[in-house]
Amino acid sequence: MTVFIAGGGTGGHIYPALSMAEALKARIDDVQIYFAGSPSGLETTLVPQAGYPLFQIPIGRLNSGKWEKIKTLLLLPWAFLYCFFLLIKHRPRFVIGVGGYASAPMVFVASLIGVPTYIWEPNAHPGLANRWLAPFVRKAFVVFEKAKILLKAKATVLCGMPVRSDFEVCHNQPLKDLSVIKNVLIFGGSQGARGINQVASELFASKPERLNGLKVVHQTGKFDFDWVKERYESSSTDVDAFAFLNDMPDRLQWADIVICRSGASTIAELMSLGKTGILVPYPYASDDHQKANAQSLVDQDAVVMVEQKDLDIARLESELLALIESPTRVQEMSQKMHRLFRGQSGPQIVDAILSELGAGKAPNKVVDTAKDL
Repeated sequence: MTVFIAGGGTGGHIYPALSMAEALKARIDDVQIYFAGSPSGLETTLVPQAGYPLFQIPIGRLNSGKWEKIKTLLLLPWAFLYCFFLLIKHRPRFVIGVGGYASAPMVFVASLIGVPTYIWEPNAHPGLANRWLAPFVRKAFVVFEKAKILLKAKATVLCGMPVRSDFEVCHNQPLKDLSVIKNVLIFGGSQGARGINQVASELFASKPERLNGLKVVHQTGKFDFDWVKERYESSSTDVDAFAFLNDMPDRLQWADIVICRSGASTIAELMSLGKTGILVPYPYASDDHQKANAQSLVDQDAVVMVEQKDLDIARLESELLALIESPTRVQEMSQKMHRLFRGQSGPQIVDAILSELGAGKAPNKVVDTAKDL
């Protein structure tokens, strides 16, 4: 059996795609998996490292600047032809798109020539590629309930966000007792988050008396590490600053509350460990999807959201104190986050597809088709 996984761009698309690929290998002994991605995304590094062939689709972004849109439109005919050639040559049993602009040509052409196609959408507000593709595919797998409404798919499956196995293991451990809030973890992904770094470092460097009892770990990303660390050291503040954290599951387990962005991968990891706190959506995310992600959790009283335009020292201190002084509420929010996590999502997505196609080893029981949700 041959399978194409199309899309990428960021780790939030690629790591779940790799999780699906591993699940396929566990279920189909002779499966051949190909990835189709962009020439500039993280997939150019991560996919070959994982041992999978990658075909780079000559395509740009339509939700970008004027010249990028023109370039994309000029490249589209070649992208469609290239995808058609790959599909005819390799004859996949099915194609799944995981989001990102490189997924559009491959999934669209596969649908036109009769190859079974599926998409997976990690965000509450679906990306442009998946919004376009939804009417053409057999099923759309979504992480957020809200995405079901926005995608005009024939059938929708509510699933989870595939996470690393160490987060899956941690999910089964008891939730932390939050009767006293004392540990705060600040992070912004591997690149950091400058908006958070600026305000959080200024707040904790000023050593407000009401926050003196907190133990703070701040992951800054490599670009802001030097000046953030210098700010803390010059103020003699007891904050541990790191450019990177290679032990994120352990750090999250240690934390009582977090201050971070609201990308789909981050939210899934928070859910797996039942972690809550203050989410500051990245304001320049496409279609403002990080705000939609955070808002879906705010609606369930599982997190606090502060938009970056509203984030200053006074607001951050106020929101932190509100959480610190309400440990019962924080414990309830933690429990809600934990209940929202859907484990083994990568294998479940694969099992749902293989079950529909009548292929592979006996699948696990999964939630399947919109009528079952």
